Amino acid sequence: MISVPESVDVAVRTHLAQEGLRKGDLSRFAAEAMAGELARRNVEAMREQNREVAAEVLNDAVGQAVRAVRAETFRVRSP
Repeated sequence: MISVPESVDVAVRTHLAQEGLRKGDLSRFAAEAMAGELARRNVEAMREQNREVAAEVLNDAVGQAVRAVRAETFRVRSP
């Protein structure tokens, strides 16, 4: 169980109701919000970790990773 201030609970439930969502959608809303916050914090941590790395070095590393994934994803497999 998660505890939140009553004002937040009312605001979220009101928002969901205005969008036509039902009570059961509250869990999905909370899960998506938490996942989004984790992603934001991970991005911030990576930015801090790589603060002193030159942009060119990071862009090259990202490019290499993307090419490797694409090569694996789109590789033609023999029957």
